[in-house]
Amino acid sequence: MEGVRKWLKIALLVIPMTTIEVRAVRVCALRFSGSPTELVASIARDCSKYGVKHTGDQLAGRVHGFGLKASYEIRGDILTVSIDALPFLCSWKKVQRIIAEKAPEYGACMIGEE
Repeated sequence: MEGVRKWLKIALLVIPMTTIEVRAVRVCALRFSGSPTELVASIARDCSKYGVKHTGDQLAGRVHGFGLKASYEIRGDILTVSIDALPFLCSWKKVQRIIAEKAPEYGACMIGEE
């Protein structure tokens, strides 16, 4: 995972900051344990750690930076993530893999996608 992040940082320095607008919004649904407040705090902490901006609360919010544009909504124990734009060199399959790998750190697991 760290190797992918290092490669992405280097690529972003070499390639202009362009994004690919996703033709159709991609959506992932995750079931999580714990409180929505703790989940959002973890998301905000990771966003700031990687220089991605986060706005929102325990019900809904947005993240954006480095070509990524996404929003989330929390209802009960379901986190729904909508991806609006991806960095130029990042495929949807890579995003799916990163979400699936990162989800357990948040006490979550992927339950569906559109």
